[in-house]
Amino acid sequence: MERLTGMDAIPVNAEAGPMNIHITALLLVDPRPAGPGFDADHLYALLAERLPRNPLVRLRLVHKPLRLGQPVFVDDPDFDVHKHLQRLAVPAPGGPRQVAALIDEIHRHRLGHDKPLWEAWVIEGLADGRLALAVKFSHALSDGVGAVNRLLPTLLSTDPDHDPDYPEPGPAAPLPGTGDLLADWLAESAGNVAGAARVVGRGTPQLGRAVAERLLSMAAAPLRRLRGGEIDTDPRLRAAPADTPLNRPISERRNSAYAEVELDRMRDLGAAYGVTVNDVFIAACTTALRQWLLAHDTVPDGPLQVFVPISTRSADDDAFNSWSLALVRLPVFLPDPVERLTVIHQATNRVKSGRGANGPTVDVVDLVQLVPPTLLRMAASTYVLDLVAPLRPPFFHACFSNIPGPRGPLWLGGARLEGIYPFGPLFQDMNVNLTAVSYDGHFGLGVVGCPDNVPDVWEISDAWLAALGELDRNRPQCAPLTTPRERDEADEYEGSAD
Repeated sequence: MERLTGMDAIPVNAEAGPMNIHITALLLVDPRPAGPGFDADHLYALLAERLPRNPLVRLRLVHKPLRLGQPVFVDDPDFDVHKHLQRLAVPAPGGPRQVAALIDEIHRHRLGHDKPLWEAWVIEGLADGRLALAVKFSHALSDGVGAVNRLLPTLLSTDPDHDPDYPEPGPAAPLPGTGDLLADWLAESAGNVAGAARVVGRGTPQLGRAVAERLLSMAAAPLRRLRGGEIDTDPRLRAAPADTPLNRPISERRNSAYAEVELDRMRDLGAAYGVTVNDVFIAACTTALRQWLLAHDTVPDGPLQVFVPISTRSADDDAFNSWSLALVRLPVFLPDPVERLTVIHQATNRVKSGRGANGPTVDVVDLVQLVPPTLLRMAASTYVLDLVAPLRPPFFHACFSNIPGPRGPLWLGGARLEGIYPFGPLFQDMNVNLTAVSYDGHFGLGVVGCPDNVPDVWEISDAWLAALGELDRNRPQCAPLTTPRERDEADEYEGSAD
């Protein structure tokens, strides 16, 4: 029995109305290297054999009586992999749009709590004989980086001639009884009291520093204006987040698209501008949303605010979720793509410098741990009510997440994994999610939208590709702003977790 942390349990406690907090990963598989016997039946059999060997896929959620405290994960004594595995055929001609239409239906439905929090689909009928695998899992089970590190190794190998070596699982213990769950709740409550004391101890000096820094910033503002300031002092960035069609209430429907570029192209652009790959990714996302707003509405005078998950996972971290978040304001109103990239680079640098400050700090992870699950469920249920929609401000318009994935090729029973495309969750007033995974020299982008407000997310994926071309055409002739070592360190640090 393993208790979920506050961050782990957000996807469970905050799911309400049309908000389903899970990830769907599309894996494209080329069966030709494995020979003529590798078909959909063979792929299904491989999955049925290998998946149960990973302890994560056997974990079932158990709630405490009256839902007091956070739920726990236990090894499901009734686990049956065939309850999770399904098969689908993509309609002709089997191209990306037909595959994405299947992802729409897979991604829209919520995972139940009566079995482990994942499902998978073997998809056949793709053009040129390829196969696909769609895996949907709750964010409570793993974040994006955790999925790369802890789920993929069960299925895939770095050697086409050798399968991954995972031991057969032992028998599961019975589900915990009421006494066990209440005892865990008491231990959890005692831990939260101690945690609250730590937050107060860390937060008091941090609050004092924040107030002092704010007063100094206000005092220095007239001098900055007198000297002309920097691009990121544009008063429009300090305005309230703009109200746009991107933050209309969502429905349960989903709309998906995906695209891919060479990772070296992203690195080359970062080197040319003296920024990180993550900066280039966010700048292209910003341009894509700007182009969508130009085509469907008007570009606002204020900023868009985006949710950017930041991985805090170390090499030996086996937690379900290890991430924090940053809110980044996007200069979508700036017409020049290079100017937008410069502002974004400054914004991400501020996030990194703030996170790297000396001394103990209070992070969102510390605070979420102290929020009672019942209170979070009530807040989420209230948040999705139509009656509240006119009163709530736009918290964020989109989510941008960049996940570092395997650097070399991976194999599944001799078949080659060609690409990975992730599709993240939407929130009540957030209609777009752009998540990318790097794999074997490729940068795979998955885009999710709510079709009631964003009718065709292929427009956004196409605009993202076009934005990279625009940056390529506007390459600066001057020296970059940072050294290669600084950019490499930043890219390693900024890998996001959704």
